[in-house]
Amino acid sequence: MSQYATCIDDGTQILRGDRYRFTIDGHVTPYVRMTQRSKFVNKQAQKYLAWQEDARWQMRAQMQRHGWQMIPERTPFRVRCWFVPYQHRSDLDNLVKAVMDAAQSVVYPDDRWCDEIAAARATGGPERAVLDVLWPT
Repeated sequence: MSQYATCIDDGTQILRGDRYRFTIDGHVTPYVRMTQRSKFVNKQAQKYLAWQEDARWQMRAQMQRHGWQMIPERTPFRVRCWFVPYQHRSDLDNLVKAVMDAAQSVVYPDDRWCDEIAAARATGGPERAVLDVLWPT
């Protein structure tokens, strides 16, 4: 088996089994459904959008520090998320959506290419989210 895999559309060669691991420090603000208008007037929507920008900044800094590039377009990938330490204050799927949305256009161009998501809440340690992005699938 080759150590390289070929991207589906453009033939780009990438290492098989590449993985990026991100740690997003602080409390994750879960996804909030919003309209064009509510993002300017709804306090929860504004808090969510502010968290999104902070999470993107943290991921950009980690990508730069490691010399990582955005995953090529149309490359299938998998995601693993851990939320530490989280009680059951919000739905796990809304935490995952928040992290996935923050990573879009920073780590990968389009989250429609995600073929698998695994998520868990964990206990202990400082409040944070850990995101592993693995490709190709």
